[in-house]
Amino acid sequence: MIDELEENSKNAKRTVFVDLIKSIISAAVVIGVFSYLFGVETLYSTTVGILILIYLIYKSYKYYKELNGILNIHTHIENIEQRDNPKGELKKMINTHNMMLDRFKLKLDLLKSFSPIPIIVFISGLFVSSQFDTKLTPWVFSTVLSGKSLYTITMVMFVAWYIVTIRITWNNYEIMQFRNLQYQNAYDKINEK
Repeated sequence: MIDELEENSKNAKRTVFVDLIKSIISAAVVIGVFSYLFGVETLYSTTVGILILIYLIYKSYKYYKELNGILNIHTHIENIEQRDNPKGELKKMINTHNMMLDRFKLKLDLLKSFSPIPIIVFISGLFVSSQFDTKLTPWVFSTVLSGKSLYTITMVMFVAWYIVTIRITWNNYEIMQFRNLQYQNAYDKINEK
């Protein structure tokens, strides 16, 4: 049992590490493309990159904990099956997971409906406008950043946040589906007896 838990922990760490590397590469590409296209200074790109890296590490840690819990679900189900009222406890777990699945699905639908593409098109239109720097840049930032740099940094951060949030929500949705299926299978197995 302990060997199985240790092996599950190693597999979870390996999976989360690969996912973190993919997310870092995706974020770096997005930052690099926007920096190149809009001429953002290296200092600002680096600052945004560090903030995104901290966010990705935090989310990866949460993902690791959830994934490790998934891999140990069979042990949890075995413990439930040995209790006095396994059907009731399994049904409670199924209902809880169904509620969480509905929440994740709603969050994914909301994220998809609020795509950043229209915002990017709008801001790109502002870049083309000759009055962009003079009319839309707040005077506080005009000495520190140009208007284009300020809006580019904001756009890069928003797009990176959007991509990472979609990825993490989708991963959580898949995890919850898997867990719900495991509890449902255990519940069906007890009903067949």
